Amino acid sequence: MRFLLGAASAVAALGTVSASGSPSGCSRVFTVAETEHAIDRDFRGARNVTASQTAAYRHMIRCQRFAYNRPKLRRYLAATVRAWRVRRYNAANPIQYATASWYYDQGSTACGFHARYGVASPDVAYIGPWICGRHVEFYFDGRSVIATVDDAGPFIAGRSWDLGESTAGALGFSGVQTVGYRPVR
Repeated sequence: MRFLLGAASAVAALGTVSASGSPSGCSRVFTVAETEHAIDRDFRGARNVTASQTAAYRHMIRCQRFAYNRPKLRRYLAATVRAWRVRRYNAANPIQYATASWYYDQGSTACGFHARYGVASPDVAYIGPWICGRHVEFYFDGRSVIATVDDAGPFIAGRSWDLGESTAGALGFSGVQTVGYRPVR
């Protein structure tokens, strides 16, 4: 429900407005389309975006003619930055490929817990238990699933991963095959 504001409280909600009608500290006002275009232009791809560019977007948001557009544009900037960070992370951590098998996940695990989508990593046995709980995204046959390292293995030469039964089922995986994987933050 929207509440109607009096003239004095409306000016206080908008901040100081100059005689020309633009918010204080703004030499000009920007439209929503101009702001979205500038954000999209600079956050395209995975290249670096400087702090001064980010400050310029915040200035453009502050200098919107209508105050009701500002929250929408703040959310738009936040969502664009999140997507840009994912693209940068994925560019820095490309998909790797390895041979994997699957196992029936029953009994105790090396990490002491069972994950819904569990996976066994040889690093648990060789590096130590600090790798327990790490998330890894697996790709196979057009499907993907994020699994949690909860066990040690496989201990068969040539295999890098043992996928739990539920992880293998989510990927449509059976037997011994090559899967793509990438660590998840």
